[in-house]
Order: sequence, then C-alpha cells, then structure tokens
Amino acid sequence: MADQCKYLSKLQGSKVLVLGGSAGVGLAVAEAVIEHGGSVAIASHNPERVENALRSLESAYPSTIGTSRVSGFVAKHAPQYLLKADGQDCSITLSSSVSAQKPLPGWSPIAAMRSAVLGLGMSLAYDLRPIRVNVIAVGPVDTGLWANHVRKEKIFDKLKNGKSATGRIAVPSDVAEAYIYCMKDANCTGSVVNTNGGVLLM
Repeated sequence: MADQCKYLSKLQGSKVLVLGGSAGVGLAVAEAVIEHGGSVAIASHNPERVENALRSLESAYPSTIGTSRVSGFVAKHAPQYLLKADGQDCSITLSSSVSAQKPLPGWSPIAAMRSAVLGLGMSLAYDLRPIRVNVIAVGPVDTGLWANHVRKEKIFDKLKNGKSATGRIAVPSDVAEAYIYCMKDANCTGSVVNTNGGVLLM
C-alpha cells in the first residue's frame, strides 16, 4: 500500500503564473512549482529572457518537454491567465520588501512604494474574496539585480557581520519557499509573510 501524500501533493495539477519569472526569485518560484507537481507560466517584459528561462527550466526538468507544464509569454498578455476556475482554490501572491517595515537611509521613495504593496495586498484580499491574496516581504537576496550595484560588497559584508540574524545572504531558492507556502495554505489570506534573514531584529 502506498504512503499517503496530502502535503507534498497540494500543488499537484495547479496552474501558476509567475510575473517576473524569467530570473532571480521568480525563476526559483517557477522551479519550486514544477517540483511540487504544478504547471507554470512565466512572464517578463523581455521576450528573450522568457525564452532563456524556458530553456533553463526544460533543461532542469526534461519531463516538461513536450507537455503543457511549462510555458512563457510577454507580461502584457497576463490578464487572461488570472481568471478563477470554479471550485478550485485560487490565490495571488504579491512581492514587497523589508524596506516597507524598517527605515533605511535614503530609501524613502522605495519604502513608500513597498508599503503601498502591503496595503494593496490586504485590501485585495477583502475585495477579491474568496480568492486569497498575500504579500511576501523579502529581505536582501543575491540575484542578478545586484550584479552592477556599486555598493554590493559593502552591503553584503554588513549583512554577514551583524546586520542579519542568520549571518548569510539569501539566495532565490530560500525565498521561493515563502511563495510556495502561500500557494499551499488554503487558510492564508490578507497576510504579510516575511523572509528576510532576521534583519528586522538587528
């Protein structure tokens, strides 16, 4: 008799759209969805990056080749994928950052924008119910966005030496787990989920 599998199979057969899924955290979320048995569509404003990401996913998950489990398109076509299927759990997960919760020198405009996402998430959770809406508040993550940042090494050194409770810099696969949690927990809505290495504590 086979073991039950009621937790790992929660996303089995699900359909997930990842906006910004061609790199970084978005691509890691796409990988996690595939590994949990879901089908994923990735979207980006850059068609070339979408194609590169699709090749990467198909190389990492050969079983998706020739199936409908992986697809990609330019982000302007996304709205048609946001319709709720009758009888199925449907959720939206937005992305914000730790800058909405902890003041950083010179980051006021970014903090205002990220804080707006927190409010938007809670309001949408009410307005769109029973569709679930949650927000992931992300701390520093080592992605390509930092590649040309002139202060990258200085900022990362501070995080490793006292500014982060974990003493390490997150990678996209760390943060992807938070998105998977919000997709799987049918009781989670209107919530802000933090994944920031404990920088709010320091």
